[in-house]
Amino acid sequence: MSIYNDLVRTSFPDASKERLDEIYSNSSDALSGILTGLESVGNLMFWATDNDSCNYSEEMAANDLRNIGDMLMNIMPIARALQDNSANAKDQLRTMERRAGNKLPVKDSDEQNSN
Repeated sequence: MSIYNDLVRTSFPDASKERLDEIYSNSSDALSGILTGLESVGNLMFWATDNDSCNYSEEMAANDLRNIGDMLMNIMPIARALQDNSANAKDQLRTMERRAGNKLPVKDSDEQNSN
């Protein structure tokens, strides 16, 4: 079992529409922030290797890369769980709306989640 299994939620049986909206929004926003942060780490890694005037030893660089690799291995299951939470909350919102006869569209700003 991994942290993914500890974080992911597939059902929200007692959640109100407001709570589901909040879960959907928070999960989508957190996922976006994590993915943007990962992109920034990649940019920093690229440009740090191009700076010859810095006192940044190979040992320090190797240690930093190891630490970043460890972070990435741990954060990706969290990002996947957030993506699944967002999608599952959205699905349950749609089900609730159909049952209530309310056919209002659900906010669809998480298209980046499919990436």
